[in-house]
Amino acid sequence: MSKTKHIHKYQKIPSRYSSVWSCALPDCNHHMPKHMEHMIEGKSTICWGCNEPTTLDSDSMNCISELRPEVNEPLCDKCRFKKKTGVTPDLDKLAAMFGEIE
Repeated sequence: MSKTKHIHKYQKIPSRYSSVWSCALPDCNHHMPKHMEHMIEGKSTICWGCNEPTTLDSDSMNCISELRPEVNEPLCDKCRFKKKTGVTPDLDKLAAMFGEIE
């Protein structure tokens, strides 16, 4: 089987003894066990809310799935804001008002 280059769609799922970060895309068996979890922060992933690429940070890694509370499904900043407030932010308008946020 040949490997195809793609951005993983990470999810944290419970296993028998701990938890594992794995890619949820079909035909991908990539996973990061619990003892390697520190290496996953900063990697690219696909947001579970909008399916756009984003970077994993401590906030996105702690997003709990609404359908499966035992599973973490990372969300981008925009989707986390929408989930928390119920309002979709206009990031371009905010950037024009306050400048780029680093």
